[in-house]
Amino acid sequence: MGMKILNSYRLSDFYEYVDETLDIYSKTIKVKMLKNINISDYTSSKGLKKLPKATKNAIVSSIACTNNILTEEEKKDLGIFVGTSLSYVEHGLQFMSPAYESSPRLVSPLMFPNTVLNSISGWISIVLGSKSINTTINTGQNSGIDALKVALEFLHSKAINKALVVVTEEIAKSVVESDLLSSNYYMEDTFALLLTLDNDDEQNFNYEIEEIYSKYVTKDKFLQHIMVIDEDFPDEEKNAIYGFWKEDIVRNADYYFVNDINMLSCTSINQFFHCIQDNKYDNIIISENNKSGMFSYLKVRKNVRKVKNE
Repeated sequence: MGMKILNSYRLSDFYEYVDETLDIYSKTIKVKMLKNINISDYTSSKGLKKLPKATKNAIVSSIACTNNILTEEEKKDLGIFVGTSLSYVEHGLQFMSPAYESSPRLVSPLMFPNTVLNSISGWISIVLGSKSINTTINTGQNSGIDALKVALEFLHSKAINKALVVVTEEIAKSVVESDLLSSNYYMEDTFALLLTLDNDDEQNFNYEIEEIYSKYVTKDKFLQHIMVIDEDFPDEEKNAIYGFWKEDIVRNADYYFVNDINMLSCTSINQFFHCIQDNKYDNIIISENNKSGMFSYLKVRKNVRKVKNE
């Protein structure tokens, strides 16, 4: 049984970008940064103004994705799963900079919690009032897909009834310097997905995540797996595939696409959002890989019953 997508939210659909450049090792890097958000417009919770940008963006997206969908009681049992790759690098730098530049005595204790990898999901839990599981997944570029995978596992275990998956990235000089992919063009964003396994109200969702694969395998073995899935797609259906390989790997895709903008763990999730918002594909495959040899994909299927009823 796959996950039904109850609601989705992409921060860049509501906030503008600012174009900036970073000079790193005599190299000019283009960056599209989201404008800073006033978090007080979304919540009256205290102590949030000095949080890192990635954490604020994640909180805002979580509130927007769950409001008017979940009751306050339902939020208490909501599982929260965050995917991010390098945002913690900037958070650690913000904490340690005063120690390096002046004195360890000038380090702010208030900044330390932000250096903990799990801090983003923890803050979301606090603001939403969740008493359930919260965790932050960090597997590089695969973090977004892996966060969805962990959410699916918890839903199948019946430990939770609904899951909120948030994928967020903050692009800063320290992040770009730490990125092993060393791209020339980066873009920030944050995504939120509200998910469930419930069979109630099956007509109220457009897409279902049927399968999530994430393993340490060889590239050839992974591509063979993708080709088998591609061959199983019915010819009469519209299919979309996002991947890092050459186009001739797949045959039955109506729309094959790659992305020349590095959004870190948001890259694959951004392509996923494009597809579900277009709402014209019957089958979607979104794949990703990281530098340590992990290969992942999402297999997504349109809700056939809803299409027939429409």
